[in-house]
Parts: sequence; structure tokens; C-alpha cells
Amino acid sequence: MVVERNTRSVVILSMDNMQNTYLFRKTKEDFIEDILKEGTYATKEELAEVLNELDFVVDEMKDKNDKEVVEHSFENIFQQYKEEISSHIDNSGFFIPGFTTGVRVNNINVKVFGGVRDLKGNPIENDTMFDIASITKTFTQVLLYRLIEENEKREKEKQIYFDSIVSELHPGFKNLNDITIRDVTTLSITFNTPGRIDESTTVDKARECLFNVEAVEKGKYNYNDIGTMILKEVMEYVTGSTYEELLDRYIIVPLGLKRTMIEVPDNLLCKVTGSPNIDKGRVNDSNANALGGFSGHAGVWASSDDLITFAHSILNGKLLSKESITDFYTPNKYEKERARAGVVFVANEENKKYIPSIGSVFSFAAQGSTRTQVNAELNGGSTILFNTATFMDEVKAKEFDCGVRFVDRDGVVYPCYDIRSYLPTEDATAPLSYINAKTRLKLMFLERLFQSYDSKHEIRIDREYQVVVENNKII
Repeated sequence: MVVERNTRSVVILSMDNMQNTYLFRKTKEDFIEDILKEGTYATKEELAEVLNELDFVVDEMKDKNDKEVVEHSFENIFQQYKEEISSHIDNSGFFIPGFTTGVRVNNINVKVFGGVRDLKGNPIENDTMFDIASITKTFTQVLLYRLIEENEKREKEKQIYFDSIVSELHPGFKNLNDITIRDVTTLSITFNTPGRIDESTTVDKARECLFNVEAVEKGKYNYNDIGTMILKEVMEYVTGSTYEELLDRYIIVPLGLKRTMIEVPDNLLCKVTGSPNIDKGRVNDSNANALGGFSGHAGVWASSDDLITFAHSILNGKLLSKESITDFYTPNKYEKERARAGVVFVANEENKKYIPSIGSVFSFAAQGSTRTQVNAELNGGSTILFNTATFMDEVKAKEFDCGVRFVDRDGVVYPCYDIRSYLPTEDATAPLSYINAKTRLKLMFLERLFQSYDSKHEIRIDREYQVVVENNKII
């Protein structure tokens, strides 16, 4: 299936073939120079190698009219994107029953989705919501930044700063002593709880376990769930609003997100995937389920389109001030591949698993253990969303060497599978990250090329491809 909406393609290519060829080559040279100046870890040669795949456009200009050149050029990129995504899914050797990937550059969107959403064989749709796991942490940290930005609107005792002491903001965390909000957001604390939260027999006991957390080491990066659980509790306590209310007030409503939520109503259970507990509207996270279904570290469901909108809005000023944006993705002094908002990855010359070298240095990526990922760029973003966890059971978990935890709440058992070792980033998502980045670069160039003929021209394209997956193969 191919869906195309809101397409405007009326560039006037009024030059002869020689002039068109010159303009194409000149635009490509200037584009590469601009990308290098703006900031990238790619070399000139790496960028040229990607853009050389667009040399067919010159031939298009010889044989087709204006509208055909624009449409065929973009169509070629979209088709190549679909084929490269499909090829990776097909040949990866991994069990990926359903997926969605997407790329957005300004007003140009392309998305590939396919496979099945659930055990009944219902298909993945264009607005299917995935269990985004730890990408929830990014939502939590954005909420914190928003509250800090609005301190002057609240009474002094309800204000939060990065240097605020956690135990002073929320007396329930009495054992955290001098730990600050900044310590928590940079993930520079090693926490210890008196037992496992997900082994607590009730929600109240799970919360008690969380509130008795202690800091056992400070000043060393330690990726963890506890920190954003703490932030969720602190923000609720200080504002008097629930996490869901804060999410709606500061993110979902302002951005117009229609497929981002925590509590999934019964009529939308047919829209979620990525967890073995989708029939109950619960995520694939044992701590979240132990705490009632969600916390600051996990529990959000979101579609591809909404995730890109959210991530892009962090960088384009719709959610955060310039000062907060800079702080958000300034490299973390405790871990150079992470940002000060310690749950996200920033562009790094050595580690290119999450942000390929051809991406911008002004970008970030967030990833969830369900093998969901969103990348944010100044002019858009991209996603990679898998739903392997939905189809896990104890037999498959043993076959794939995945960890499993069970949480019992009121007689309902929620299985949770750790699929990270089965779907390692290097092999499962990194190749797709590169395909997304390459496609982004080509769309940016084409937009620049056609605007060089008409600077007032605005290209708007939404293209969707639904593919069929049978026996883990795309047909």
C-alpha cells in the first residue's frame, strides 16, 4: 500500500540540460560544504558517497517535465528507503514480527511499516503505538526542564532547580542526603534499594521500596531506572499534579499528539504493540508493572509520527528554551556519548551506533529496551520501532536467551522479557539508523536542489508503505 497526501510539486525547471547539470553539481558541492560547516563527524567523501546515489536526477531532468522530475526524484528515494529497510528486516536473522520506521525532513515524511501487531495476526497500522520503554525517561526529563523553566510562575516551595536537594523537595526520599536534581538527571549516581522493586507483593510495598532508596556512589555515570522514578515522584509532589496530567499539560496537548499515552482506553487496545501484556494495556517492564503500570522510566506508548514530533520539538524550540536545549544535549561530563540529560545519546566521533557519522552533531537519540529508537534533528527526526517482545513466551525466551520477570498484581500476572541481548544495537538497529540518516541526507539535498529553482517553493509530501511479513520474511 502506498499513501500520498498533501503533495505540492510545482517547481519550474526552466533551464537547459547543461545548466541543470551545472546547478545540480554546484548545489551538491555547496550542500556538502554547508553540512560540514554546520557540524558532522562525516568526511566530505562520506557525504559525497551518499549524495552520488542521486546522480540519476540529472537524467530525470533531460527526459521529463517539471512535475515529473520532482515526483520521480522523491519517489526514487522513497522506494529505495522501503527496499533498504525491508532488506535489513529480511536478512537480519532476527525474529521481528512487526515494525515501523520513519524519516521526517521539514514537511517531507516517509514511513515503512508492516508485519503483525498481536498473536491474532492483526496488522501493524500507520498509527500503531509501541511500548517505547526507556524512551519514557526522555519524556520525564523534558517535563523536568519545563518545570524548571516555569519556576517563577509557582510559589517558592514549589520551585525546582538543578541544584535543588531531592530530599528537601520530597521528604519521602529521606536517605538521599545531599543528592541534587542534577545528580539524578546526569545519571551520575549509583542507587541501591532494600530489595527488588519488582519483587514487592503490592504497589504500596513497591513504592515503599523505592522511597527507601540510598545513593551508594556519586560522580560516576550509571545508567539506571531509579533516577527517573525519583523525578516522577518529586515532580508530582511539588506540583500537586499527576505524571499523566503533567504529560498532557506540557507535551501531549501543546504538540497535538494523538497517539501518545500511558493509560490505554479499551477502545485503543487494538492500537498497541511491543509488550506481551498488550491485551491488558501494560508495558514490558517489571518495575513499571510493580508500581502500578508505569513510572518515570517506562510506561509510555507512542506512534512513530508522535515520537518524531516529540523529539524534534525538543530541538526546534516548541518545548524548551534555547538555554534548556543547549543544556539538554551538552555532552555529559561523566559519559561522553551521553548528554547532560543523561538518558539520551549525543553525536560522538567514536560511537556511531545510535547517531551515524553522517548525522548532525546537533542531534540526539533515545532508545528503549523493547528495541525502539527515536533520533532528533534540527529539521526533523526518525524512528525504529520493533515489537518482538509481544510475541515472547518462556519457550522463546529460553531459545533467544532473554531474561524474564513476572509481576503478580491482584492475581494478574504480567510477564516481562528482556530482549536486548537477543536484539543487540550493533546488529539490530544500528544498520537501520544509518539507512534513516542516509535517507534524511538525500531528502535534505533534494529539497535544497528544487528550492534553488524556486526559493519560495515548499514541498509537502507524506508517503507511507505498508509491507506484508510472513514467516519473518517481507513479501
